[in-house]
Amino acid sequence: MLAFFLAPGSIFAQGSVEEVLDKGVEYFEQGSYDLAILEYDKAIKVRPSLSDAYGLRGEAYMFQGNYDQAISDFNKAIELKPDFADVYAERGIVYYKRAKFDQAISDLNKAIKLKPDFARAYINLGNVYRDRADFDRAISEYTKAVEIDPNLYEAYNLRGDVYARKGSYDQVISDFTRAIEIKPDYAEAYSNRALAYYIKEDYANAWLDVSRAQELGFKVDPQFIQALEEATVGQE
Repeated sequence: MLAFFLAPGSIFAQGSVEEVLDKGVEYFEQGSYDLAILEYDKAIKVRPSLSDAYGLRGEAYMFQGNYDQAISDFNKAIELKPDFADVYAERGIVYYKRAKFDQAISDLNKAIKLKPDFARAYINLGNVYRDRADFDRAISEYTKAVEIDPNLYEAYNLRGDVYARKGSYDQVISDFTRAIEIKPDYAEAYSNRALAYYIKEDYANAWLDVSRAQELGFKVDPQFIQALEEATVGQE
């Protein structure tokens, strides 16, 4: 239900950026990754030592699912700029997607060492530990993220999901509620909180959250709706 976390277009050149890179970023943000890559290719052809161009192209390859090319570009960017925290973080995500968890942890920790307030790197590190079933460590990483940026609603949603796996439903509801407070149209959090209410047998609030999630266009699991209907048969 919950995938890796990344803010699109998160790697940007520092200071003055060539117009071609700006165009590539524009294409990237539109989801036109092939066109973005062509722009970054042009930049690299003119300036082969431009670390940002490799980082940006690697990011586009990553969003395409072309992980071999992404890692190659991230490696080159780091070779040219060894303190490139964003690239370590994104290479860590690629390793995570490939289930190479030790390498993912190493890269994400390196990113955090270079940029201690890198909240999104903590989120991704939490995702790795979650998928390794190290739930306490995952919660710790998500907590660090929201300590840095209390408005990271995704981190609350992710932490709530991990609390659910631990059976800590009061914390689950608290985290999903906080995510909704920050982002009132966060349909997934309404659906997630509905399930927590259902488990706690608070069916009235579960139905309210299901309705709100559906109003926001979220497809709630039909099996969950059926279970909720069966649980509330005969109730007003």
